Amino acid sequence: MIEEKILKTLAIAHIMGGLILSSLIFIEPAHSVVLQLIYGSNAFTFIDSTEDQTIFWISILGPTIASWGLLFFFVVEHYFSRPSRYTFKIMVGSILVWAPLDSALCLYNGIYVGAAANALVLLVFLVLFYRVKNLQ
Repeated sequence: MIEEKILKTLAIAHIMGGLILSSLIFIEPAHSVVLQLIYGSNAFTFIDSTEDQTIFWISILGPTIASWGLLFFFVVEHYFSRPSRYTFKIMVGSILVWAPLDSALCLYNGIYVGAAANALVLLVFLVLFYRVKNLQ
């Protein structure tokens, strides 16, 4: 089923993205590029110690994102092998906990690209969930 493959691909993307973020702290030439991507023109207002701290906090998110991806992969696998209303609710709940809070934090901190990406990914997840909701 194509929806299962897409959901698993999104889970794997979170695993890979989280691992990449974890290693970011060790790749100093990428720091200014990453800050520019996240904060736009405001990235260059950081002083060196603030930049280092920001890169640390971005990097420390990596293991959380990677482990979320791994757990989400498991839930998707479980749902498609043994569909149940409970597993479906867990799958949907994982997205509804993440998206509004993450987006609100992005907007509060001026990371508009993060909020826009969240909206797009949330839409993809919700469409996929709608398409597979009747498996149980």
